[in-house]
Amino acid sequence: MIEISNTIAPLRLAATVILIRDGNAGLEVLLLQRNKAIRHMGGIWVFPGGKVEASDQEDISNILQISRKTAVRETSEEIRIKLLPKDLVPFSHWTTPEGVKKRFSTWFFVAHVDSGSEVLVDGGEITDYRWIKANTPISELNGESGPIRLAPPTFISLLELSKFSNSYSLLEALHAREPIFFEPKMISIEDGLCFLYREDVAYKHLEINVDGVRHRTYMRKNVLEYIHEF
Repeated sequence: MIEISNTIAPLRLAATVILIRDGNAGLEVLLLQRNKAIRHMGGIWVFPGGKVEASDQEDISNILQISRKTAVRETSEEIRIKLLPKDLVPFSHWTTPEGVKKRFSTWFFVAHVDSGSEVLVDGGEITDYRWIKANTPISELNGESGPIRLAPPTFISLLELSKFSNSYSLLEALHAREPIFFEPKMISIEDGLCFLYREDVAYKHLEINVDGVRHRTYMRKNVLEYIHEF
């Protein structure tokens, strides 16, 4: 799922938007499936988004504004939903770790859409979609027998979204806090990969078995386990 590289790939700017709506059973989140034929991250489920293009940067110097423009454009291209940049609320920022073939510096936003908004996938990069309940047990989505494969940023974002029952409470909380920044370090383990976040005791020296604070994600056979103990 993740293409590994022995060289340090340069970072490219990118943007992602988490689309939310209020369903009959509470908060819902839109996930899209990348075309399985795509070599990098093919078949996994993601939020709408993509890399920043030159046209997104015309007459704009602020990275956050550029990222909003990218997220709006990508959402329109991938699923034909129209957004306004002002409606995108910063959620988090992710930097792809060294060792991954394609690396991005990505702003994640949240945007609310009406329950009647129609999703039309482009059929190229994106081949399928589904609205999921934010409180769906993550084991049902990303277990060995689960129907959805996720990358760590999507996985951790869904865990955070599961704390909210409706769009109002989520957006209110986001307006009251600063976005969270993730700069993981990736190391190989016997049966997969481990992603370490800045608060983890192993973040500096990469010794994952020492005692101390844990903030990491394990990826074993495409199954993710998030540990947040501090």
